Amino acid sequence: MKDFYNNLFIKNIISLLDKRDRIFFICLLALSVVISMIEFVGISAIIPFISIITDNSIVINNRYLHYFYDFFNFQSIPDFIIIFGLLLVAYFFFRGFFNLFYYHMIARFSYGRYNKLSNKLFRQLLYSPYKKFQHLDSSSIYRSILNETINTSQLLVSLLNILSESMIVILLYFLLLYVNLKATLIITIFFLILIITVFIIITKKMERVSIERSNSLKTAYEILANFFYNFKFIKLISSENYLLKNFNTNINTITKAYTKSYTISNLPRMFLETIGFSVIIIFFLYVLFYNKTSLSYAITFISIYVLALYRMLPSFNRILSNYNNILFNYKSIEIIANELMSTIEIGGNKPVSLNNYIRTENLTFYYKENSYILKNVNIEIRKSAKIGIIGKSGSGKSTFLDLLMAFLKPVKGKILIDNLELNNDIIKSWRNHIGYIPQNIFLFNGTIEENILFGRELDKNLLLKAVKQSHIEHLIEKNAKSNSKIGEGGLLLSGGERQRIAIARALYGNPDILIMDEATNSLDIEVENEIMNDIFRECADKTIIIVSHRLNTVERCDKVFTLINGDLVQKL
Repeated sequence: MKDFYNNLFIKNIISLLDKRDRIFFICLLALSVVISMIEFVGISAIIPFISIITDNSIVINNRYLHYFYDFFNFQSIPDFIIIFGLLLVAYFFFRGFFNLFYYHMIARFSYGRYNKLSNKLFRQLLYSPYKKFQHLDSSSIYRSILNETINTSQLLVSLLNILSESMIVILLYFLLLYVNLKATLIITIFFLILIITVFIIITKKMERVSIERSNSLKTAYEILANFFYNFKFIKLISSENYLLKNFNTNINTITKAYTKSYTISNLPRMFLETIGFSVIIIFFLYVLFYNKTSLSYAITFISIYVLALYRMLPSFNRILSNYNNILFNYKSIEIIANELMSTIEIGGNKPVSLNNYIRTENLTFYYKENSYILKNVNIEIRKSAKIGIIGKSGSGKSTFLDLLMAFLKPVKGKILIDNLELNNDIIKSWRNHIGYIPQNIFLFNGTIEENILFGRELDKNLLLKAVKQSHIEHLIEKNAKSNSKIGEGGLLLSGGERQRIAIARALYGNPDILIMDEATNSLDIEVENEIMNDIFRECADKTIIIVSHRLNTVERCDKVFTLINGDLVQKL
């Protein structure tokens, strides 16, 4: 909670706002000052209205009121009072519409930040370096993008409301000081003690509630992710009740956290209103029975305090309620700020082409020093060659492919495309030359065509070519007639069909290089042989790099290398 009270909280807020957002924020602050002045004028205008109702002679005796009475040539004091009252009604209609406009602008700003921050976080995720992506927690990412951003928006609403209501309280307070300094200071001391006490109580409670909500929400996302990725296994071992119980426990904690937050946020209002109006009544009785002033003066004097306090108490309540909301959601600011400060990778698009070879020179990679995954690897892959790489699980085969695709950067050595070193300047251009088929294929719940395109612009000629090369014309035709979706992860398709859609996705765009990372290892030998025959026949002009732990998968390759102790050794 210390972070909330130090500069880190403010710095995090500022870091989330760009230049345009800050200008918008400043304009809203200026607008809050205008709102405060409108409220102040409204309360101030009621005071003379009450005075002239209780004592009509004030219209004549007060030089300002008398000036307006003469200037507009009123014929009687009742006419003046009626017009005065109607003008007050019109003014409060104006006040209401202006307040509505102000709250609309606050909502536009705050929830507009939800839109912007969600997009910023997703962009940050999309452009994350692969090395960072390997350590990401998907449930935390989902929570940040979809939940913490809306909490941050609500926090900004609360912050603006606090600033606005504070301005109103300050102006009305100065009015009360002007009316009666001594009485105002006594009331101030009394209410300060109450407010400080309430602040101390709710701050501690809201801190605990905020932590409970954040932790339980993260766990709930993890349970949902576990369900989607392990559905069959969950069914197989009948662990539905365990997951349901665990999920219910966390949802109950989240529900209780929001319930506590709502209850605590309403505590100040009930407390202050009860005490505040009790004080007003006692003050009213004191002035009426123990103050020897005239009744009209007493009523006017009391009316000023009643009106001011009647308007200030809701402001105090809103300030405390919004303060509670900030305490409840302040961790969201910290989470999002940390996510947005992480490094991103935006590769260059300098042209590159493969005319002769891909060559590695002393290619070395490790995550921990002296724990080499690849060490001084020197290999040349000629254009249109068919290369197989085999090795035990964990030997570094996939790491070698990640380096070739520039997902990872070598610790030492380099990769050359012809004579051009593979670096950040050419990443995008280089990746456009590659078609990639991974071991774990992700197919989303869309049509086959949508899964092949995967968000890319439709080119019917390229799509037709990819479909023919992967031999799924019958699937496309069947799917087109029914316009049906294939299920989450392609559950409605066989393993071979899913694999062929993945091949079509990789070949769409007509890449020069096809990289297969254990792509057919989950298939039976017969289906695998059929798919590999099709690939070698349809992609004879392409450079193909196949990684597998099966020797029969790479037996058609021109050269086969074995990865042993971090080095690629050609198999004779």
